[in-house]
Amino acid sequence: MVVKGVTGMAQAAAVWACKQLGIPIDIAATDGEVKKRRDACRACPESSKGTGKFEGLLTNYSVCHACHCNIKAKTSLVNQECPKGMWGKEIIGEPGGSVSGLPRA
Repeated sequence: MVVKGVTGMAQAAAVWACKQLGIPIDIAATDGEVKKRRDACRACPESSKGTGKFEGLLTNYSVCHACHCNIKAKTSLVNQECPKGMWGKEIIGEPGGSVSGLPRA
């Protein structure tokens, strides 16, 4: 399973969390949807952000303090939504969504 844009420990954490929760892990959100979600998370006070040269940025280790998920992993999955209502699930087949609903490489 590959979650687009997520590597290393974040990838392993995403796979483990999805398996524990019974969430399908092979459907990635579109690039545009991921960007919108991460922009919302970056602006949210509930997200942990980098320090030093990464001040105010989301990193591979950024976590949402509302749901305790890895932000990079959660925002990459089509069927996830923000617990604070900042962004919702991407609807497959809708404008801006994946038309086929098939896993993306």
